[in-house]
Amino acid sequence: MLNLVQISEDVLQHVKQLTQTADKRFQNISQIFLENLVYWKMTCLISRKKWLSVVKMPTNYFGTMITKNVKVGDRVVMIRTVTLDDIQSFAKVTQDWNRIHHAKEDESTVIVHGAFLNGLVSAVMGTKLPGHGSILAEQVLKFPNPCYAGETVQVEVGIISVRKIIECEFKCSVGEKVVLKGTAKLFLNRKHFLSTS
Repeated sequence: MLNLVQISEDVLQHVKQLTQTADKRFQNISQIFLENLVYWKMTCLISRKKWLSVVKMPTNYFGTMITKNVKVGDRVVMIRTVTLDDIQSFAKVTQDWNRIHHAKEDESTVIVHGAFLNGLVSAVMGTKLPGHGSILAEQVLKFPNPCYAGETVQVEVGIISVRKIIECEFKCSVGEKVVLKGTAKLFLNRKHFLSTS
């Protein structure tokens, strides 16, 4: 595990500068480093441990949590029919060739990937509520029923708490049948959130 005590402001500034370099490899590794550092910071906050004051994130990278226009009770709904093509495209990207996700004699028996459904939730959280700049810190998923090819899924995301970390609850349902439900904890990247407000 990364020893956070040894990270200085100079190191953080140099890593931040690498996110703007033309070399994609340096961009990627510096982005991963900063995201992992923020993840550990959020983990400490979530578990109510003290965060070492030695580490100060650059305020223009991951700044103060912004909760502008996000309030408890806000809800967004998106509706999407999941096609067999969607399932096959997702399988190609993820290399998940589990037989339950592929055409049989009856396409209506093909089960949608759980991760695909979670991707729909992620799309709502990342673009609608809380919106652009949302960074996932923690998520709990439950799949009480299968979702099948051709079914129309209603994705609903709602805000249940707004503090330094925003808590959401979400549900994917097909009619009365719940196919995914859970909760998520997110924080907002100031740079991206402000640029889209």
